[in-house]
Amino acid sequence: MALKNYSATVLTGGGSGALDSIDGTNLQDKDSCIVFDAATFYFYTLDDDSGAAESSPDVISPDANAGNKRWLLMASLGIGGVITLANTGLHLLDSDATHDLIIKPGSNLTADRTLTVTTGDADRTITLSGNPTLADWFDQTVKAASSPTFAALTLTADLTVANGGTGASTLTDHGILLGSGTGAVTPLGVASNGQLPIGTTGADPTLATLTGTANQITVTNGAGAITLSVPANLLIPTVLTVPNEGLHILDTNASHDLVLKAGSDLTADRILTLTTGNADRTITLGGNLTLGGNLTVAGTTTISAFGATLTDDANAATALGTLGLTATAAEINSGVDGLTATAAEINTICDGTNLLTFTVPASTTISAFAKTVVDDASASAVRTTIGCPSDPAAGTAGLRTLGTTAVKACAGNDARLSDTRTPPDSGVTQAKLKTSQGAVSHTGTMGVTGSGAHYTLPGGEYGFYPQTKLNIVFPNYTIGHAQIMDGATSTNHSSYATVISLYARTNYENSTGIIYAQQRYITSSGEVYWIFVLRDKITKQTISTYQAPDHPCFGNGGKPSLVSHPFGNYDETKHELIVINPTLAEIEQMELETIVDDETEPDKDLLEIITENYEIDENSNPAWPSKPVTVGLPKHIKDKTGKKILADYRFMGKNDVVEPVKKVIPKPSYIKCKSLKRK
Repeated sequence: MALKNYSATVLTGGGSGALDSIDGTNLQDKDSCIVFDAATFYFYTLDDDSGAAESSPDVISPDANAGNKRWLLMASLGIGGVITLANTGLHLLDSDATHDLIIKPGSNLTADRTLTVTTGDADRTITLSGNPTLADWFDQTVKAASSPTFAALTLTADLTVANGGTGASTLTDHGILLGSGTGAVTPLGVASNGQLPIGTTGADPTLATLTGTANQITVTNGAGAITLSVPANLLIPTVLTVPNEGLHILDTNASHDLVLKAGSDLTADRILTLTTGNADRTITLGGNLTLGGNLTVAGTTTISAFGATLTDDANAATALGTLGLTATAAEINSGVDGLTATAAEINTICDGTNLLTFTVPASTTISAFAKTVVDDASASAVRTTIGCPSDPAAGTAGLRTLGTTAVKACAGNDARLSDTRTPPDSGVTQAKLKTSQGAVSHTGTMGVTGSGAHYTLPGGEYGFYPQTKLNIVFPNYTIGHAQIMDGATSTNHSSYATVISLYARTNYENSTGIIYAQQRYITSSGEVYWIFVLRDKITKQTISTYQAPDHPCFGNGGKPSLVSHPFGNYDETKHELIVINPTLAEIEQMELETIVDDETEPDKDLLEIITENYEIDENSNPAWPSKPVTVGLPKHIKDKTGKKILADYRFMGKNDVVEPVKKVIPKPSYIKCKSLKRK
């Protein structure tokens, strides 16, 4: 169907001659219309799928059967000579009439703006090879106060120093340039190996090489390098300061260093003087030497390794202590009689570790007594010197020989030392039995029925009989009871577990009844402290709290996947479960708060302190414990031959050892980790 051209005398109104009175049924895409309202010519084109909202004069919608058809304003021409075009621009055909050159604004204008092109009464041509942004009449500002950038610059004369140049046409190859004020730069010349510019006050520097000093420093010049070294026969003219890494002296085959350095922090400069007495001397150390003052050795004195441990002893009693013989004469007589052991065995008996390390007190000489000891060549000679002979007479000091009779000393591998010893009656006191204590609480509800639930007791099979108490908020208005299991069937306790049923209720409107159960149990663990909190997911009200130095699976089967928490009535849709792992210091502070000084009032439970003085830090997000913790004892072990046996004293040998089972507790996805903070 051929395109149609329409005419109208008014834009809107729907009356005769109005643009919007043309029925949309007969209109098709690209139809045109010219509207003249006696003041302005409007040029419209129809867009059959525009759907734009009407906005006169830019968009006109037919009053009848419009659909998405809209008249779009292309241009307008006022009688006064003003032509208004849409932002589609002014289209000018190119030289062969194949394409248009479109001129239009490239941004939103806040008011009418004028682009004036002045040709100067002559033909002009603007040629653009890119998309320049004209800050002035060029692609950059080139006025006197500007700093333009050019791709290249050709000068007819040397650029002077005053204008940023060198004032010279050529520069010496490899030369060094010197400033000459406003004049051209001055070439210093080409430097040879090792030459440096050496300054001269008020004049140009000169090229020269560094010179060394005989027996102090040697200078070696090379191409692009200057090497400074010290000669083999170095002479230090004044003071040489060495860092605490020390003075390194090569050994006899140059494979390792002997390092001399200060071994402590000094409060002032100190002098270590070695006086050789105008003769060659040698200091030979077979161990560490600690001096509390000055040491003077007259002549040649050889201190044996054994004697070195005795040189600072002032008397025989002290020497006995150095040898590890601190017993009285009577005790020695009843111990080792007639010693025949070697020096190495004596060192073992006397715990003779570090025998080469000895200390000389703040004195200039070795004591007279020590001189009588340090030249002894054997242990028996030392014993004689210090008055402690082997096989002494009864009632005198000395060492007894090893043997199996009643008066002999017992050797380290004596079978009697491995005999089974049964502790006597009352031999293990309560204080020596390592135990821990944990507790669990339940908050009852108001009403006739109250509420109750099943909880895992801390310690499980290693526990004693549990204790309970009821927090009576208002006299005679809180009722509670505790019993074992209460016939419950729970997947959380499908394995053997020490479970208690706690029940509480209150008839007082503004109160809550809390029942507590605690159990002391035998433990060897306590690596991580565990506090479990069960609370309502919506109200955040605490329903139950559990605390113990061990995970609930400890003593309750030892399998954290079966006993992952202590709450038998946990319902993921109603409850949220929080775990808190306080530090030992935090637990110590809480335990101190449980003590009540009033003799008429009972001490408080740790759970009471947590409830009264602390609250959960909702903004905290600590890490889940990653260290292995004790979960119980193994059901079986392996003996020395590798045979699997039951971990029961009836089947175990006297040398078999039972080690506790440790596991890393996996974190259930539904448990949140939090910290406590004071209220």
